[in-house]
Amino acid sequence: MSAISVSVIIPCHDSAEHIAECLCSVQRQSLQEVEIICVDDGSKDATAQIVGGMLKTSAREIRLIGQVCSKGVSAARNIGLRAARGKYVFFLDSDDVIYDEASLQALYDNAEAAQNDVVVGRILRWFPDTDERLPVPLRPLPGGSVRVFCPYQGKT
Repeated sequence: MSAISVSVIIPCHDSAEHIAECLCSVQRQSLQEVEIICVDDGSKDATAQIVGGMLKTSAREIRLIGQVCSKGVSAARNIGLRAARGKYVFFLDSDDVIYDEASLQALYDNAEAAQNDVVVGRILRWFPDTDERLPVPLRPLPGGSVRVFCPYQGKT
């Protein structure tokens, strides 16, 4: 594998119901230089077994870091951050998915082109009962130091 462009860090705690769909959404990304780091934060369900099964068959690099007892999502993110080897990191909750297959590529390209340290994408709130997806409005950031890029709309 060439140099890692993006490390996707996924903290997991009792996420068996959603973790496979979450991981599949990362695996579908068009950006190839991606590593996936799952930090199992003391799950009591089958989260670790599901991730373990997927890492055996995945074409992408998936690493599973386990903690015996739960230390919380912030601690899990920090553990993932210490293990990350990518130029950029992307935090993804285990019950979320990356909707557009070109999202990581668009965010990476924007960060590189504008030499940004941080890019923030728009998110969609999904209503599973109706399959409706609505954009979540972003609030302006003070100082304007962070450029907001909307990959699914293709504009800044």
